[in-house]
Amino acid sequence: MRPQGDIAYSQLWQSRGTYSHEESKEGVHEICFDNSYSHFSSKLVNFYFSAYIHGEILQYLENLQQVGVAVANISVYLENVHGHIRQSLADIITSRSHSLVDFYNVSENNSRVQYWSILQCIVIISTSCLQIFFVRRLFQTKDVTPSMKPRA
Repeated sequence: MRPQGDIAYSQLWQSRGTYSHEESKEGVHEICFDNSYSHFSSKLVNFYFSAYIHGEILQYLENLQQVGVAVANISVYLENVHGHIRQSLADIITSRSHSLVDFYNVSENNSRVQYWSILQCIVIISTSCLQIFFVRRLFQTKDVTPSMKPRA
């Protein structure tokens, strides 16, 4: 939410996304995450902030112009550098978010594989015990008759 009170960006029903925003006004900015559409499932939200103060470059250019130095070429180069720095920061943030999402996917897959492997081991061991019980029972012989007389 912007300092004026209006919503800067809203994203509904999407599992992934990125948002980049340049704010020209100073003030308190708020971030709100709402999970009301899926109460029963957990969500992983990554957010990164990067600040690059463009005003310092403009202040430097104004100071150079006051001195009387011809800064036309310098200002173009500085604007290009500024644009490349912003693009590099955006690429770094996107790369971090992708690697973090990949890490959480690998961790979740590891826990699922471990859970199902343990469950399969339990099923195999219980099935083996049941088979041993029934095979022993199949070959079990009684030494006495129902009237408690020894068998010949």
